[in-house]
Amino acid sequence: MDPTDEIKRITVGSLLSEAWHSLTHVEEGLRRTIVALAVAPGKMLNNYLEGVRKPFQKPFSFLLLSTTLFALILNFFHSYYLIPVAKTFNDRFFNNQVLLEKYYSWFHIALLPIYGLVCFLIFKRLKYNYAEWLVIVCYVLSFDLILQIPFHFLLTYLHLNDTVHKGIQLFISEAYSIYALSAFLKYKLNWLRHLYTFIVVAINFLIFISALRGIAYLITK
Repeated sequence: MDPTDEIKRITVGSLLSEAWHSLTHVEEGLRRTIVALAVAPGKMLNNYLEGVRKPFQKPFSFLLLSTTLFALILNFFHSYYLIPVAKTFNDRFFNNQVLLEKYYSWFHIALLPIYGLVCFLIFKRLKYNYAEWLVIVCYVLSFDLILQIPFHFLLTYLHLNDTVHKGIQLFISEAYSIYALSAFLKYKLNWLRHLYTFIVVAINFLIFISALRGIAYLITK
């Protein structure tokens, strides 16, 4: 047997080398993905669908990383989601809704197939398939979560009431979603892309709120 064909033994050094290689490559892909989605989301999404995928973090791993980081921020850096003692039905309903909002990012993952379906149906004329819309939604949702992380850091030091808190969170999420989708559709639709994008974002927001309150009501009964 050719000595060059021998299987190399696993050593501590080879494990450390492999771990470092994996870490740096993930870090590089993650950095490029975040920068691209911040500066030119339309170009990045189009490139990915057209086959330029190697430089970027894979969509579902990117979503899991963003979701995990967002969830850690919510759990460890401020007390907004502390659950008070419930004495009435309204108290229990509020507590359950707050509990679900605490897992806001994971809840979005559960609704991801529905978000993708809404995009697929609204923009069906563009000929993108359902899986491709899931990829687009993954990237947009992931960056939405990343954008909200600095805001939740600030909640540690600012005393914002519930309305202001949710209003800022909603503005950050929906504004970026509209911006990214409009940029992605820039050369595929005329000015109507803004209207269709707004409709998609509004429908998905209503789906999220309805599901959130519906589950809160069911587990309160």
